[in-house]
Amino acid sequence: MIDQRPHGRPGRIGHADKVDGGQFGRHPMWTDLPTLLARVATAVETGEELAGYEPFVTGRGELDWDIL
Repeated sequence: MIDQRPHGRPGRIGHADKVDGGQFGRHPMWTDLPTLLARVATAVETGEELAGYEPFVTGRGELDWDIL
């Protein structure tokens, strides 16, 4: 998710889930949007792990991520 609130640090990249809510960590992947997109693209192109997830293509030709 991208923090777009007008106060604090707008533009921060984080992740959200149903259990923990929104989190903005210090992981290098969350530095900025271009870094996040580059890391996702590399993982999709190479099949390598990304922050505990591994991309794969489903039988229906859709991108999904396995939790490692």
